[in-house]
Amino acid sequence: MPLISFQHATELVKAHAPSQWEAYINPGDFTEVEIAAGMALSNQWAIIMPDYQGMGEDKGESHPLCHADRLGKASADLITNMIAYLKSKNNNTNLEWNGQLFIMGFSEGGYATAATVKEIEKRGGITITGAACMDAPFDLTGTMVDVMLSDKPFGAPYFLPYLLRGYDAVYSDSKVFNFDSLLLPQYAKDLFLYADGFHSAAELNAKMPPDKILKNIFKPAVLDSLRNPNSRMWKYLHDNDIWNGWKPKTKMFIAHSMNDDLVPYGNFVKLKQVWGNLPNVEYFELGQCINYLGNVHVSVAPWAFLQGSLWISGLVTN
Repeated sequence: MPLISFQHATELVKAHAPSQWEAYINPGDFTEVEIAAGMALSNQWAIIMPDYQGMGEDKGESHPLCHADRLGKASADLITNMIAYLKSKNNNTNLEWNGQLFIMGFSEGGYATAATVKEIEKRGGITITGAACMDAPFDLTGTMVDVMLSDKPFGAPYFLPYLLRGYDAVYSDSKVFNFDSLLLPQYAKDLFLYADGFHSAAELNAKMPPDKILKNIFKPAVLDSLRNPNSRMWKYLHDNDIWNGWKPKTKMFIAHSMNDDLVPYGNFVKLKQVWGNLPNVEYFELGQCINYLGNVHVSVAPWAFLQGSLWISGLVTN
């Protein structure tokens, strides 16, 4: 059977990371674990799920949301160790691995999937059969900065302070993402506190502006920095544009909903523009999705996972 590394989407609560799953806990807190389990059972796949840095038992660090190097290394390390275990004499899983490795994920999980491919390609020594990335925020300095600076309400306000706290931890020496420097006084303290991995999305959302307009947390000078390619803030974000300075050699499946309201379609468009007609990359439009789960982004997830798993199934060998 093939080995699939399933990168989970954005999760604010450390205790809701995949490694923390236990049968008696509310299943709704571990939706993607259940999706992965369903895929494993229905397809006869072996699936692993990385926690990422700052999640699960990692109580002292902030989660580096959409930081390519940190996410890529965390997942690549687990994959490397799992393959070594499956090949070892200590393997007591009774799994017969066919040598195929697939990587997949939705939303931040899709971003982490691409980052993992990049990291494994850089390291060498492991062959990835294919990677499926669905509705992922690949384009930080373009599409996602547009989200941050939009005049319109955003359906998941927690995204911005959670991202900023992770970047503040990674780039702490630079002070570029220091909350007191970036944010208006009425937001700086609470948003830093509530983005710590021990508070829910609802709790963090409650500390954001009531109108849900993300840019209203920033000091005026920050708005210019987010648009200025010469600013250190922009450069750090650009370092984590998944397309920046890298074109994959691995077979890739890139899928996106055309009306995604949290991770806009522009991320998909940008990737197509930069990667062009690479023969190893397949692009798939998930169409217009009806909002039936609170927002389009979450509503399209079942359809996205289905298409990703069907693509992988088409590449699996006996």
